Amino acid sequence: ECDNHAFRSSGNDLVSTVAVFGSEAGELQTRLSASVTKKRALDTINQAHLFLWKQKKLENTVNQCMLNESLTARIYAPVCYLETLNQHSQIDKSVYTSSVIPSECSGELIDGFGKQEWSLIQNGKDSIKRYFNAEVNSSVIDNSLHSSRVNEMIVKIFDVNSIKVSRFINCKQD
Repeated sequence: ECDNHAFRSSGNDLVSTVAVFGSEAGELQTRLSASVTKKRALDTINQAHLFLWKQKKLENTVNQCMLNESLTARIYAPVCYLETLNQHSQIDKSVYTSSVIPSECSGELIDGFGKQEWSLIQNGKDSIKRYFNAEVNSSVIDNSLHSSRVNEMIVKIFDVNSIKVSRFINCKQD
């Protein structure tokens, strides 16, 4: 009985099937894994290539738009010039500029503004008032009674008809 059982498990065709199937299944699994890895690597390379292509295209566009020359040009920038009366009845003059204007030009700007002819603003009153009101409204912290009174007082103090304007001042810069 024992000999028959041993012959049945090792003497038929099914014994070789397991060995062949195991070998073929392992090889197939390895090839599928390698194929998936290669596909992912190809996709990554294509994405990197597309990114680098777009970056190069952007760089070329920016380079075409930029001038590689150093030209002398006039720069226009907003400036706030203030004259205040101090406690000794003297007039203090100060100027507030944007970062475009070097700080060395402050004295020259103050002298230039002192020599300018000033006139009341004619054009743009509505846009200045709209911008001012928008800034005041955006600075509201809460809807308390105090904040409302402060904002009303700020708007009441602001008088667009008292704004004086002048032509530009030249500030020479090396």
